[in-house]
Amino acid sequence: MYLKTTYTMKKIIAPVLLALLAACSGDDLHGVNPNLPPRPGVFNPTVLFTDQSCTELREGVTPAFVDSVCTVAFYKEIALAMLDGTYPVEFRVMNVEPLPDPTIDATRNKTARYGVMDYPAGISLSTGDTLRVLVSGLAADGAASLKVQTLTTASTGGYNSGPDALPLSNGLNTFVAAPLPGGGYGLAYIRYYYPNEAAKPGNIKINIHGGAVNGCYDVRRHASSDWPRLINAAVNPFFDVVGKYATVTAPTAWFRKNTGNRGQELVDAYDAVVYLEWRFMGLLDPPLGFGGKHRTRAYFHHEVMNAGVGAYAADYHTAYPGEYLTRPDAIVGSDVWVFGHEHGHVNQTRPAFRWNGMVEVTNNIQAMFLRTHARELIPNTPNTPLNTNLQTVADAGYVNTYERAFNWYFGKDRPAATPTPHHRNDNNAHLFHQLVPFWQLYLYLDNVLGKTGTHGAAFYEDLYEHYRKHDTGVATRTDGQHQLYFVELVCKTANLNLTDFFQKTGFLQPCSDGNFLVSEAMVEASINRIKGYPSPAQAMEYITDANAGIFKDKLPLQTGNAATVKNGAFTARPDGWTNAVAFEARVGDKDGDLRRVYTSDNGFTYQPFSSNGFSFDPAVHKLYAVGHDGERREVPVNAAS
Repeated sequence: MYLKTTYTMKKIIAPVLLALLAACSGDDLHGVNPNLPPRPGVFNPTVLFTDQSCTELREGVTPAFVDSVCTVAFYKEIALAMLDGTYPVEFRVMNVEPLPDPTIDATRNKTARYGVMDYPAGISLSTGDTLRVLVSGLAADGAASLKVQTLTTASTGGYNSGPDALPLSNGLNTFVAAPLPGGGYGLAYIRYYYPNEAAKPGNIKINIHGGAVNGCYDVRRHASSDWPRLINAAVNPFFDVVGKYATVTAPTAWFRKNTGNRGQELVDAYDAVVYLEWRFMGLLDPPLGFGGKHRTRAYFHHEVMNAGVGAYAADYHTAYPGEYLTRPDAIVGSDVWVFGHEHGHVNQTRPAFRWNGMVEVTNNIQAMFLRTHARELIPNTPNTPLNTNLQTVADAGYVNTYERAFNWYFGKDRPAATPTPHHRNDNNAHLFHQLVPFWQLYLYLDNVLGKTGTHGAAFYEDLYEHYRKHDTGVATRTDGQHQLYFVELVCKTANLNLTDFFQKTGFLQPCSDGNFLVSEAMVEASINRIKGYPSPAQAMEYITDANAGIFKDKLPLQTGNAATVKNGAFTARPDGWTNAVAFEARVGDKDGDLRRVYTSDNGFTYQPFSSNGFSFDPAVHKLYAVGHDGERREVPVNAAS
């Protein structure tokens, strides 16, 4: 996927104002109130079953006994089917463990909320179906509910479409499906979340009668060999897949077409997306990492709301419009960026690492990490990182985004009068240029200096940890102060004075832009607080994926051959300049005004240097090769006639 494609975060959920299910109760339904003794004429299901969930028959129950005592057809149907082994307990019977409300972990980790679709029932409903949900074990102050989502290809709804989740109580809960939107069908989910960390309730047992068995693939109870049986038996246009860390809902036909027999591989791919972003944030090590990983699953689903809408992220879910949602190789391969980007939105630390202009930027650090590490966790996949698109994709006439960013920050595209502030968004025109310095910090501090964080995953994990647990002043900072605080936190955590890097990349540039203010006094105060740390002895502003090895091994710059220029454009770039991390066109000597930056190819075949609006005049300009340590050697330039 081309890196420049922007998947913006849009909360475009439209509530479906339809009464999908009407709750019914009373003697006419022969229900049993568990808090009252059975009344004459009302059938008590515990005559046949061990409790009111009707999930297990009493010992000694026979077909003849069922016929003799049971006066309610659906109870009799359940009992007789259990006796002859035909009751589909795989999906109709559930033992549901309570999970913390996603708000608990989101608050603790300062992220958006993860999903509430951890328990798909595997039951499909159509308009007019009667659904009976039998429950036992629910505490008096407990809260469980049934959600029917009508996420169908014909629906005008999307995530959470259908009515509000309908509350459940112990005993019999009967619902009748009113006209369903879209294609007239939906999928059932049980929600059982507790709001108080100190008072976790016990498990509940549930038996769902009615509707049709659609099934789902759930790693808690299925193996890879179950996938063909389950996906081929599905009757609803949509199907649910549950992993250790992720839940996915997508069109059944897409699963059959694109996943084949690789259901577990698909689950592994989604789990890898969630796991690796946790790893990047330092959420994995015992007992629960720094802040504690999220205990509800991330929810990924097909977006059917509006034609032409791209992927997006919001509280409780992320949505995707294409069939890549069901292709295991795409999730950790060609389309890994979109999953890292959207789920990265969910994981953005709010507000300290998501200041003005960063909404579509700091999530991409997660996407970059995922892109370079996703394949490590997938069996039978080459354990090689994908080249990052910052390195390999041409960008607006530059050989790649690195080169464009260098010229945007401190080369020819930098405004002559006003320095380029890092936060400047320009209607998302510079999102990936803004990403470059964040990724350079990862490349330099992790790959070169080995500062891989307390738990060895990434330097950033210690930053996230600080934001989660020790950032006591976050509520009083402005956006501009958030940016400067980040600069100071990086320097403190790395024990380095990175003033030069942050000045060149715009973080320490004074700026007054709407509600965003970074004054000269604020910059000076930040510089004073970090000036006591040692400065790096390398030109880290030029580190890229391609040349990080030069920085790490401190490979010396080697002199090469001349370049050739004609009418201001290079017709041949210099070769033989081994270990050059960049080339610079300057006015006069090596300390002269920097006019144009060219990235070193380091094995790539970018020929020749791109002019991109810059005319090299041999009478005015000189070309320099730059070594990792900042050494600059003049490159001879021949003028062609």
